[in-house]
Amino acid sequence: MPSQHQRNTGFSYASGSSGRALAIHGVVTDSITHEGLPGVTVLLKGTTTGTSTDASGHFVLPLAAGTVSAQLAFSFIGYSSQEQLVIAADNQPLAVALKPDVHGLLGEVVVAGGIYYQRPWPWHPRRFFNWSKYWLAKPFRAG
Repeated sequence: MPSQHQRNTGFSYASGSSGRALAIHGVVTDSITHEGLPGVTVLLKGTTTGTSTDASGHFVLPLAAGTVSAQLAFSFIGYSSQEQLVIAADNQPLAVALKPDVHGLLGEVVVAGGIYYQRPWPWHPRRFFNWSKYWLAKPFRAG
């Protein structure tokens, strides 16, 4: 039976030539439907180390050897960001449920466009051509 200081979840050990390297693994799900969320960003706070979840919501995040605890940040479009502290090490997967963020999705976006035709400057040759063509066709117009 594991002792009390080994019961926290989310770490696993991977053996290699560099000693004992840690890797956090787990699954990120929707809090309502309980389905895995693909593409969730999982970042180790305070570093540039991160990963994203696969198509079924699973992730593996390698850590440096000797890491005792880690603060993880989970973020995804349309969901509230969440942070979780993971402390030392048994081989249980970490389970995270993200809540939908309905406040961020209700904003309105207005996209407007149009075409503006800028007429040539008054003394542009094209304007003179149109004017002369008109006067040559009707030189003696009334009024």
